[in-house]
Amino acid sequence: MQDQEKSRDQLIAELNEIRIQVSNLEASLAASSAQSSSEKDEKIRNLKTIVAQGEQRFRLLFENSLDAVVITDTKGKILECNGSFLKLLGYSTKEELAQKRIAEIFCDPEDGPKMRRELESKGFAENFEIKLWAKDGHCLDTVHAISVFKDSNGATIGYQGILHDISSKKRTEQELEEALKSTAAETEKLRSMIEGMEEGIVLADTSGLITEANSWFLKRASLDRDQLLGKHIWNFHTDVEILTKLKCLFSEYGEKKRTKPLTMNREMFGLHVCLRVQPIFVNGAFQGIILNVVDITDQVIARLAAECANEAKSQFLANMSHEIRTPMNGIIGMTELALGTELTSEQKEYLDSVKISAEALLSLINDILDFSKMEAGKFELITTDFSLRDCVDNTMSTMAVQAHSKKLELAYDIVPDIPDNLSGDPGRLRQILVNLVGNSIKFTAKGEVVVRVATEMEGHDFIELHFSVSDTGIGIHEDKLASIFRAFEQVDGSTTREFGGSGLGLAISSQLVEMMNGRIWVESEIGHGSIFHFIARFGFPVQPALRVIPRGRVTLDGVRVLVVDDNATNRRILEETLRSWGMLPTSVAESTVAIDTIISANNRGAPFSLALLDFMMPEMNGFELAEAISCHKGSNLEKIVMLTSGGQRGDAAKCRELGIAAYLMKPIKQSDLLDAILMTLQKTPDSDLPPSLITRHSVREARKRLDILVAEDNVVNQKLAVKILEKMGHVVTVASNGKVALDILETGTFQIVLMDVQMPEMDGFDATRAIRDKEKITGEHIPIVAMTAHAMIGDKEKCLNAGMDGYISKPISSKELEKVIYTVLNSVETPTLRLKGS
Repeated sequence: MQDQEKSRDQLIAELNEIRIQVSNLEASLAASSAQSSSEKDEKIRNLKTIVAQGEQRFRLLFENSLDAVVITDTKGKILECNGSFLKLLGYSTKEELAQKRIAEIFCDPEDGPKMRRELESKGFAENFEIKLWAKDGHCLDTVHAISVFKDSNGATIGYQGILHDISSKKRTEQELEEALKSTAAETEKLRSMIEGMEEGIVLADTSGLITEANSWFLKRASLDRDQLLGKHIWNFHTDVEILTKLKCLFSEYGEKKRTKPLTMNREMFGLHVCLRVQPIFVNGAFQGIILNVVDITDQVIARLAAECANEAKSQFLANMSHEIRTPMNGIIGMTELALGTELTSEQKEYLDSVKISAEALLSLINDILDFSKMEAGKFELITTDFSLRDCVDNTMSTMAVQAHSKKLELAYDIVPDIPDNLSGDPGRLRQILVNLVGNSIKFTAKGEVVVRVATEMEGHDFIELHFSVSDTGIGIHEDKLASIFRAFEQVDGSTTREFGGSGLGLAISSQLVEMMNGRIWVESEIGHGSIFHFIARFGFPVQPALRVIPRGRVTLDGVRVLVVDDNATNRRILEETLRSWGMLPTSVAESTVAIDTIISANNRGAPFSLALLDFMMPEMNGFELAEAISCHKGSNLEKIVMLTSGGQRGDAAKCRELGIAAYLMKPIKQSDLLDAILMTLQKTPDSDLPPSLITRHSVREARKRLDILVAEDNVVNQKLAVKILEKMGHVVTVASNGKVALDILETGTFQIVLMDVQMPEMDGFDATRAIRDKEKITGEHIPIVAMTAHAMIGDKEKCLNAGMDGYISKPISSKELEKVIYTVLNSVETPTLRLKGS
């Protein structure tokens, strides 16, 4: 537009300059009557030259002007026009407009008289809007700047018009006007719509000022519209958290740091409401927000009622678990005690049958209770550190008798590079494997059942493992594959079915896998067996595993222990078991009596070192009793083992909160209880790490871990040995030579030593001889395995002759090293050792 105005001004200025020069020359001619004819001719030639030059400059500017220019005589006849004018109206040549009057191309006949009146009154016309006919017959909206041509006497001799096409501007204005009308209609429609909504609607601009609110919101807020509009949106509530979030949201939306809505559940206007803040963006620019306030009071009340119902169901399940497990504990416990007495072969057979039947019944009860807890939402995983290989090995060992009774091959394969030390719930992992392996054994008449474990995916702080259980059994019909993981579903549900079972094992396994952030599925072909797959996620340990003191070195003689259990049978079993280990048990049936008993023992100078508390007791449960004991000034009892017949959500966290050392599920194996007591009595909490809760899983996992001393001077070989052994789940200490190894053995205790032969200061041979010389006095024997690069004929014999128990040549492999370690340990007498630092 600026270029067009400049072009027009240049054109006018050029015309005025020519006029001035011509006028000056004419005046000069008029005043030169006395001049000679030759002088006049010279001035006339100069005048013609100026006119010709001016006309040339004017013509050049006129034709190249971006403005459309037209020149007419006083009667409106078109005398001249430039190319921009022709282009504007769609003409090709000037001849097409020759002899036409300007009024002929006016769309409105009244525009001609209006223009003449404007020119007669002012002598010019600025921004004069005229509609012109284009050659193709449509009207153009134009704006004109019209000026008058006059002769030297001041008489009008013609007109010049400079015009611009404003059609697009007119269209835009019309569209804007229509859009405004439409917007007004849409606004009214929106207002009517939000007025009828059964929820609160508030609109606010970018600064948070409220621009609209519906009647629902006004009624609940007890405000008139005038009291609310124009006020800040964060002024209608006193909740500091809501106010802070709203202000932050406006900042984030304005800076486009956030574009998604925010939802909050809060109390407002005496109601439970859901607040939803939805930003409004137009062409990427933040324009404000819509606040929805939805009454969810009914839903909250319904949810609270459902939670109460679930809580009641959970309490019922806890009571049922207690009532069922208590007599089962008596049956299994008394059976174990009876089996430890002198029996005839016939009596032992009967009792073995009772124990097997009781354990089968307990397994069925566990399935039903587990499924019920899952249905009630009261089931949780207990996370602990464990050994993957020990977990799978123990599981397969328990299934071996069942498989071998059917003459089936039972095997498992764990990919070597899978880390052994994991964090998760080993008990529930075992439960899944037992269900799947047991299912495969049940439906396999001959052949094999194989468990395989591989890595599915590994992250910085987690690993997903892919377990598969394959069999050579009867297979599953395709139409049953989708239903077998549903509760109470069985492949053969008829009353005459060949295979028994509750139909809950696979359903429970499916839910357990889901809780482990995994999935489960099955592949099968009739007559060719099945493969059950599941993927589960585990973490990595954050602290070293607890170590178990070998029983041969530890004595529990004279250790005073308090047993608190309201069930007489349970008390009797625990008393006899504890006495058999040399402990001095005192048992009470009531929680209130327990505290008095503790205080009395302290006053006599014979305090209890340990307490075994039953969880399910009248008047005061185990957690309440533990808290009362810790809060009583006269009690210094710090070691508590909780015995429960039915775990609940949050029990593990509660144990840690109260400082309870161990948490064991009834019925309790004597070996598990013994190891848990040993671990509890030796447990020293680390001030920098949260205490680890002892469970039956951590007890069993700790049994097979070894303390291993590696004597090796090469740094690379040290790292390799440590990595391999730690993957196996062992605890490793490194000595840089034989002399350092001897010093470490003076202060620490180990199950085995891996000894390099060639080392500085003291080699492996000398170190081994020194160890064996000392053992001649102590009577102990620690296994030593030569780990050496000497692999020539006779080197193995040299190592064995020096007193070593085994030999492995470098480079070492994890499989070979593991084989040698356990071969040596099985071939020598188990050493009596103590915990490090004990």
